[in-house]
Amino acid sequence: LNSSKNLLFFYSFSLLSVMSLSQTLNNIALSIVLKGRQLLWTSLFTLVLLYVYAGWGFYYQRERFYEINGRDKPDHMCKSLLYCFLTMINNGLRWHAGIGLKTRSESAFLHLADFIHRFIYDLLFFWLMEGVMLHIVFGIILDSFGELRQAHYVIEKDIANNCFICN
Repeated sequence: LNSSKNLLFFYSFSLLSVMSLSQTLNNIALSIVLKGRQLLWTSLFTLVLLYVYAGWGFYYQRERFYEINGRDKPDHMCKSLLYCFLTMINNGLRWHAGIGLKTRSESAFLHLADFIHRFIYDLLFFWLMEGVMLHIVFGIILDSFGELRQAHYVIEKDIANNCFICN
């Protein structure tokens, strides 16, 4: 019974054969594969930025990272630098508002200095991760679509203007 569930999972990969039926889906996959190295380096750079940001959060904002799971005692998400880093990856990139939704806010408004520090922390995270890094990835993929379109145009022009039988 357990092995049949595993097989059902592998059967889902056969749905990828739909890509061979559509030139548009092939171009989407090709645009990601062609720029795979750039996307990999951009992802690595994003992880480095997240690590730097996790260090900032760990050393200066640690008490603000917690999650309430219905118990009396909240779960702190910044017990160590590794936990802080994993929290940045898991919660910071998935939420539209960045990491600001996962940090405690009531103590940030008691003092002006705390508020300014929290404001800069949240705004920089949103601006860097949601604004800059996400748009860099989109730009890389859109650029590869442009290269594919240009290559298709050159082939179409060659077919229309050159005689292949004449030599």
